[in-house]
Amino acid sequence: MSAYKSYPTGVEERATAVSSLVRQSVSSWKEVAKHVKAAKAELSDEDYLDFVKLTGLTGPICDKLCRVAQSDNLYSDEMNKHSGRLEGWTNLYELSKLTNPELDEFVLTLDSDRTVPVTREFIQSFKAGASKPSSSRKHCNHPIDTAFISPSVLLN
Repeated sequence: MSAYKSYPTGVEERATAVSSLVRQSVSSWKEVAKHVKAAKAELSDEDYLDFVKLTGLTGPICDKLCRVAQSDNLYSDEMNKHSGRLEGWTNLYELSKLTNPELDEFVLTLDSDRTVPVTREFIQSFKAGASKPSSSRKHCNHPIDTAFISPSVLLN
């Protein structure tokens, strides 16, 4: 049995596979946020501190995850279609700082440009009022529809 995993070889197949994995990661962080919020609400202070230690997370990270869990719009279908473009839980936290109208406008910005990576800097620039935030990172010049993930490119 080979120790190496087979990966897609085409550009679009690779991009689709990675986008799918990022989407899964973001979905997992959203679930982690819900678990942390429930633990904070349901456990005694002492038990919650033990819980935080056992997770390997820090208190400040758990506080930020609680904020993510409180932002219902982050769990919307409109936001979920862009989750393959987020770069981790810190982006979810930055997005949780947006008001509902700001998040709606942010989603429209993402809908209008599917090529820009959604970085922390991009979100902060949007929050600061940039009409069309720019990313400091280079990105490709062709859109990839991250809302569609082909199951055939995901390997076991």
